[in-house]
Amino acid sequence: QIRPDPSLYTIEELVDELEALRRDVIRADRIILVAHSAGGALALRYALSYGEHVERMILVSSIPINNGVAVPVLWDVFGPALFAVGAGLPPSDPIAANQWFTEVMLDSSAGRLYDPADRSVIEDSGAISFATWREVSRSLEGDDYREALGELETRTLVIYGAADGATTGQAAATRICGQLAVCELVRFERSGHWAFLEEPDRFAEVVRAFLSAP
Repeated sequence: QIRPDPSLYTIEELVDELEALRRDVIRADRIILVAHSAGGALALRYALSYGEHVERMILVSSIPINNGVAVPVLWDVFGPALFAVGAGLPPSDPIAANQWFTEVMLDSSAGRLYDPADRSVIEDSGAISFATWREVSRSLEGDDYREALGELETRTLVIYGAADGATTGQAAATRICGQLAVCELVRFERSGHWAFLEEPDRFAEVVRAFLSAP
């Protein structure tokens, strides 16, 4: 059984891959980044490294750039134990672990919907790799890059849902937007973690307005 190589799943690797996509696939000098949840941390890290190539950013229900964990050792010691208490232990087989984690995340994510009873909104969101989630999450921990973010001149739209959880809802969105030099904050009253699925028409309207503004 081939097991994932943890060294391949870091935020630094993802930043390098995103830059390779821009440079070698898209071949555009400047791009617009639209990122959701953990993707928001990736977009912010990319903008800090390659800001000259970012036209604008749209962060939707984003986690903080360090996933809200400033002291990694605390999470490394207590985090896995707390997660295991709530969700149980993952299977040792990587494929089975992915299936298990996908089900765990679907069950826990229902509470982050505006209407928790309507799980159909997220049931087709696809499989999630447990190893990828674990290792990328670890690699985000630590520095919050507060000073560097304050100097970032990329125009940014931060969207959050009123029913979202603490780590990606109003508190996180307000903090992220407050750290950026040029940022607009928009609240979606009838959304949780997935404004683009829960209020798609308004989401499209808000994004179009942001992208067309001079």
